[in-house]
Amino acid sequence: DKGKLNNNLIFFESNKYFITGLFIALYLLSISLVIISPTRPWFYFILIAVLFCIVGMQIFSDNPNQNLILLEIVAVMINLAYSVVLKYPYYFGWTDTPYLIGISQVTLLSGHSIPPDLELSYANFPLYHIYLAEIAGMLGIDVQTALFIVMIIPYAIATIFIFKLVYQISNKLQLSLLVCLVYACLSVIIFYGTYIQTRVMAYIGFIILLYVVFKNAGAAKHKISYMVIFFFALVYLILVHQVSIFQIIPILVLLFVIEFIFSNRTIIRPEHLAIIFVMTFSF
Repeated sequence: DKGKLNNNLIFFESNKYFITGLFIALYLLSISLVIISPTRPWFYFILIAVLFCIVGMQIFSDNPNQNLILLEIVAVMINLAYSVVLKYPYYFGWTDTPYLIGISQVTLLSGHSIPPDLELSYANFPLYHIYLAEIAGMLGIDVQTALFIVMIIPYAIATIFIFKLVYQISNKLQLSLLVCLVYACLSVIIFYGTYIQTRVMAYIGFIILLYVVFKNAGAAKHKISYMVIFFFALVYLILVHQVSIFQIIPILVLLFVIEFIFSNRTIIRPEHLAIIFVMTFSF
């Protein structure tokens, strides 16, 4: 199979049906523990560690199923987030959450983005609040519930784009899956799974933008579909969190310089930077 290279490290010869069944059983047990306990018990964290270990075993087994492994990683990330935001009634992460809920509530009730006299910094960059208000309106739930239940899903699914991005660079299935597993275990990733606000959504857009750029690397001419996706990803980045784009630009410039000096490949092209600069400062 593509990506299944001869130099893969194989530490386990596992029965995939048994391992998958064990993962599902322990996953359901972890959910049950959170439901029946007043707080997350210490045994819950042991189960989460075991679930991650099972994923690691599958990565280093003789026949890793990339779709199943990615699904398991995403499921554990969602489990960790829900065990906090749906368990503790007054959990808000840091101070941004009540403020963003309030702005999104105004957007939902008024039917349009907030006026500048209410909040100047977000008036021209309203995408996060529109997105949250639309979710609440379509599902018939309040804004706070929409934030805590729905917003974790695109954050967790971004792991798939990280897998695809690493695979585009390395062309190694096992390494790409391992990167995703380590990524999901990072404390900062676990924390922001419970604290999905504007810069987190901008981060998701950045990952997708990078994937789109790397996916098209080496093409003699940009396809129209690529340019459309690149354009919309860039507009999304600018409108969801205006500060993040000014942090992303130096990263892209640095990647461009490193490629120019050390690599024969051209991934971050001058036209990419030109479009980003023009659109950013136009907004």
